[in-house]
Amino acid sequence: MSVLNGIRQIRVTGLLADGSTDGSATPIVDYSIQSLDIAPVYVDGNEAILRGGDSIKAIVKEEDTFRGVDLTMNIAVVNYELKAAIVGGNGDTDSWEAPIDSTEMPYPFKLEVWVANYTESDSESTQDGFVKYTFNFCKGRLGSQSAADQSFAVEQYVIRARRNDSNPSNILPAVEMEEVSSIV
Repeated sequence: MSVLNGIRQIRVTGLLADGSTDGSATPIVDYSIQSLDIAPVYVDGNEAILRGGDSIKAIVKEEDTFRGVDLTMNIAVVNYELKAAIVGGNGDTDSWEAPIDSTEMPYPFKLEVWVANYTESDSESTQDGFVKYTFNFCKGRLGSQSAADQSFAVEQYVIRARRNDSNPSNILPAVEMEEVSSIV
């Protein structure tokens, strides 16, 4: 599992139910991301072993298949609009209500993440742009929360980023990475 720290900004843009771009969607921007854990998801290939006598005669092994990534995102400050975009329900500037019917269930979204990029790994290194991650087809849900005395309650989301196969003419990868000089 990879943990991204030094996240400078995320942007969540709603998609239509089929995963296509929603021209009327306004991206939601947040700057209070504490961490983002990325875990690749694979489906193991099947394996068959043919034995005969006292030895193995043949082994057939399918390749493992990359399905996408599972993300766990921790946010330091409650952002109700972001919460509604990721998990559904109704959210505005100062409140959120969980989904109560099928019209309030979450739509898929695109998640863009900008992480500070450094050329060297020591304390004297200067920032050299950003690494931009784009997760093209995401669906989210609430993560665990635990509030305790003298500690902070942190918003947590569990997000599944997968390839959207519903539109064969425009299949985008589950995750993309690129080095960029600035956040655009």
